[in-house]
Amino acid sequence: MRSRPSRWVKWRWPLLGAMLTLVMIAVSVTTGYMRGLEERAAAQEQAQAEVARQQFDAGMQDLLAGNYERARQRFEYVLTLEPDRPGAAEALGQALTALNQPTPTPSPVASPTPTETPDFGSFEGMFTSAQAAFARADWTSTIDILLRLRAEMPTYRLEEANQLMAVALRNRGMDKLFTG
Repeated sequence: MRSRPSRWVKWRWPLLGAMLTLVMIAVSVTTGYMRGLEERAAAQEQAQAEVARQQFDAGMQDLLAGNYERARQRFEYVLTLEPDRPGAAEALGQALTALNQPTPTPSPVASPTPTETPDFGSFEGMFTSAQAAFARADWTSTIDILLRLRAEMPTYRLEEANQLMAVALRNRGMDKLFTG
């Protein structure tokens, strides 16, 4: 007489088949995901290379047309995308060289405007002198007078002095940026 097979023997092959199927699905999903990541990275690199090529071509056109500032911006962008792009560094050098050449336009000689002598006799006189320098856009004099006022009397018209100082510092910085 034969004995009945146990439950394990009866379900062994279907369970092993189901587990093998789950493992194959997991491997397939992981492989597909990794391949998708690789394809996306390749597509991004290709799109970035195309943008760099377009910007390089546009930069060359700007360089030939005499738009040196725009050409400089384009070549700098190309070099951020592709630092080893052939010809980009040389073209950037040409654009920078062209930008640094002075224009041959004559500039009129400005006659110096007379400025008042700062009044350092009183705190009010110093503050008034700082306001006058501020009004004529003499940012360095404004800052110097306010620093002297602050050194002698730190609390004198503090809020107004701070506002004048902040605006004068900002404007002096902007002037330095615009004049090079």
